[in-house]
Amino acid sequence: MRRCCLTLILTLASALLAIDLATFAAPVHRIADGLTGYRLQYLGSAALLLALLLFPKPRGLVRATRWGLGLVIIDQCFWLLPSLRPPSSATSPTTSEISFSVAVFNVLHSNQKTTQTIDYFQSLDTDVIAFFESSRHWPEALQSLKEQWPHHLRIDRLDMELHSKHPIASEQIFRYGERRGFVACDLLIEETPVTVIINHTYPLITFGEQGYHQRNEQLAALANIFTKHTDPLIVMGDFNASTWSPPFRKLLQSTGWKRAPTGFGVLGTHALIAPETALLAHPIDHLLASDSVRILDAYLGPYLGSDHRPILMQCAVKAN
Repeated sequence: MRRCCLTLILTLASALLAIDLATFAAPVHRIADGLTGYRLQYLGSAALLLALLLFPKPRGLVRATRWGLGLVIIDQCFWLLPSLRPPSSATSPTTSEISFSVAVFNVLHSNQKTTQTIDYFQSLDTDVIAFFESSRHWPEALQSLKEQWPHHLRIDRLDMELHSKHPIASEQIFRYGERRGFVACDLLIEETPVTVIINHTYPLITFGEQGYHQRNEQLAALANIFTKHTDPLIVMGDFNASTWSPPFRKLLQSTGWKRAPTGFGVLGTHALIAPETALLAHPIDHLLASDSVRILDAYLGPYLGSDHRPILMQCAVKAN
């Protein structure tokens, strides 16, 4: 039994090392790109396996595996530490600023928890909410939000919705393929112009290589079109790209946009397996802000029946 347990631990450790090595191919391969989103899980698994390997005698294979797990831990720390942030402690806007809140949620078209979702957002009273995968029964269910959020924009082709308490002065739709894209909306918040972009890209697996390339083109277009945008800018949505995905990191580097840190900055928003626990979640939903937007607070919402969790941000801009 002891030998079987040791064999299992060594096998799991070898698989973990192979996965970690595969993430180095993220710039050129979509599967490797997707693997970058689970670095927090890799760190926890490597630490647990290393602790279990402290008991057997340090023979050749055990010793080599210990070193391999140590390298996995070092690699994850290299990526995770720059993303770590202390838990948000909400601050207040100054007298020269106006504050508002935004939220984004991929409801999942098959999710039946419409009442729970609507009750949650109505209790928050957020200024702007973006919904994705709003199809099937969801468009009708979200109609009940119109009284509290009178300004509404729906893009049927993209299954997107924007609900706002503030007037939508204009909108521009950018499509990539048949089912994904982003929409730039100019809002007037207390007479101050703020641009809100709602963004949904293709996932890495479902739509194959074409979807992967269209996702990357869409992220690159965000940077090319809006890098020099002068009004306060917020980009929010389901990016289908983890915090450590090369195209997403390039987007932040080329634009200088800030990512709203939820929790400790690395908590996941999407999980296909046991999404109610968030143990296997990876961070692919993001809230980004330009330099002229000050982030006051950001946090993850609860499990609402979708494979995604909502993310929310309180921010402030200088009054115009």
